[in-house]
Amino acid sequence: MGARVGLSGAEYGKLLKGTFILGKAENVAHFKKGTDLTSVYGSNKIVDKFNLDYEVYKETQGQPSYLDPSLVLELAK
Repeated sequence: MGARVGLSGAEYGKLLKGTFILGKAENVAHFKKGTDLTSVYGSNKIVDKFNLDYEVYKETQGQPSYLDPSLVLELAK
């Protein structure tokens, strides 16, 4: 990832402090349908409500088509 922005691995690593990269099992778990922040679907619903409440936009964005777990599930096999 560092090469894409012209940084060495060591330099880029400093920017990742505090970032947790999910493995296969964690990605699969977070793509399960849910209603809280442990699910990307639940997170999306919570963020959508926040954005409506604070008038970021006027109409719900609904369930976005870009939340597609197929790649994660295929790689997890």
